[in-house]
Amino acid sequence: MKKQLVIINGVTGAIGSALMEKYGQKKNVVIFGLTRKALSWRDFVGSKAGKLPLVTFLCSVAFDIQDVADFIGNINFEEFSRVTYVHCVGAYLFEIDSEGHFEIEGDNDKDGINDVVKFLSYDVLSLFSKNIILRAKNNIDCVIFGGLADRHQPRILYSWWNTMEKTEAFMKENASGKVGMFKFDISSVFCPHELLMRPFVFTQTDADQTAWLSPSMLASEVVRTLNVNNHGGFHKNDVFRHWEGFSAEYYMDQQMVPRRLAETINK
Repeated sequence: MKKQLVIINGVTGAIGSALMEKYGQKKNVVIFGLTRKALSWRDFVGSKAGKLPLVTFLCSVAFDIQDVADFIGNINFEEFSRVTYVHCVGAYLFEIDSEGHFEIEGDNDKDGINDVVKFLSYDVLSLFSKNIILRAKNNIDCVIFGGLADRHQPRILYSWWNTMEKTEAFMKENASGKVGMFKFDISSVFCPHELLMRPFVFTQTDADQTAWLSPSMLASEVVRTLNVNNHGGFHKNDVFRHWEGFSAEYYMDQQMVPRRLAETINK
């Protein structure tokens, strides 16, 4: 029986690690975990076969056109019945200064979007996806994580939701009978990284941590959804816990700016 290949980009993060655990407990699954902390994928290429091994391992891939193309080109896709690419990297920036004013930094190409946000969530995802679609002959899943804020389009997350719009458009254009594109719009995930990035979220705001997702819960939902919808096309899914005090007004600037300042600015 042929195996399923799962490529997790950002495997050492909270979501990536939880997904590796879920998939790692399934039979006939091989995981290629991508992280900058690991050895280059080139160190794993067999000297005789010239292909990557059919076993679970972690490696690093440079996020440039040539290295991604070479990495994907060294996967023996004929050995797998299904290929799943999960994109767990990105930058979710609050574009607000210490005075509460909206600002976009790091926009060297002058398109009005932070370059890092666009690169990690649009350029890198499309680069991996295009190469996998080009070379894999069987069923393909591509997964990315958006946010519930995307639909409300708050000003201080301008780069984020504009990038997500571009990414969603790309996914719709490249979905087909063989290619399933999945966007999961999620709420906050309870993990150390989130609290490091937003150190005052619980001490200076009324955020309810019991409403946040656990990485394990999210990973289980992703695996379940892909198992149910194991066909092509574009799929958009909401994953969140109900919070009694939540309303769409939370995402409006006049409500959100003071809170985001409290969460992100060390006063």
